[in-house]
Amino acid sequence: MNRLIVKVRLEERGVNPAVVDWAQNLRVTLDQKKIARGHVTSESAGQSFALAYVMAILLFMAILLYGVNVMSSVWKKKTTRIVEVLVSSLKPFQLMLGKVAGAGACRFSSS
Repeated sequence: MNRLIVKVRLEERGVNPAVVDWAQNLRVTLDQKKIARGHVTSESAGQSFALAYVMAILLFMAILLYGVNVMSSVWKKKTTRIVEVLVSSLKPFQLMLGKVAGAGACRFSSS
């Protein structure tokens, strides 16, 4: 609709209809090129996106593995601290009785 209105307005101003048709049918195609370090590369936008996606996943995995290591370290330290508190606050007989009762409970619960 817009092209038709432009054509009518130009014709009203005295522009040759053949020139109007020629100008409206002219197509301009633009090729996109990626330039890196002053040179045209063949890398496309899809390749750039895929590379960024893979790098984000690798970064996420590195952070996740680091977090697991930190969590494991904290868990071991906490466990050691709990054992230290139990050993320091219980009598040896109570500690041995708890171990025997716990081992016995595990033995009967798994059968």
